Amino acid sequence: MTRSKLVAPIPVLVGLLLLYAGFTKAHDASGLSTALAFDDLPPSWISSLALLIVQAEIILGLALAMGVNRELTIWAAVALFGLYSAQLAYFLTVHRPPACGCLGALEHFKSARTAAGFGLGRNLLILAALLAYRRISAPRDRQPGESRNRGQNADGARPCPT
Repeated sequence: MTRSKLVAPIPVLVGLLLLYAGFTKAHDASGLSTALAFDDLPPSWISSLALLIVQAEIILGLALAMGVNRELTIWAAVALFGLYSAQLAYFLTVHRPPACGCLGALEHFKSARTAAGFGLGRNLLILAALLAYRRISAPRDRQPGESRNRGQNADGARPCPT
């Protein structure tokens, strides 16, 4: 199996994970709201920001799963998981971190610190997978309009001699 075939399902799998997380938070955003409140955000911002996060996860999940503008959505997912990882790393540094409720019912940990550690490890693996996908599937040394098959245009046709 080639490396490109090995990494091909990564965006779809990450998209499905984001869809699950987004719909789980849409059903019960209490963990997310608690995590946002822990960051000393103004109380009036919390529900709006929680809604924005839920919508972003669902939209990005759909875009990744459907293959919409793959390069942009990969980088958006890298940024999102980078932010989530930074938040979880911060939670690991405080005495009593809140439970973030990242994946809802899938997370059954005895402590919020354990959940944050698991979430950070999971997010770092997802980041590595997304970056591996980007690196392996990215076109190399091609000019605009040139296909992967040398001597053909992007639409697969051989150029007409002029």
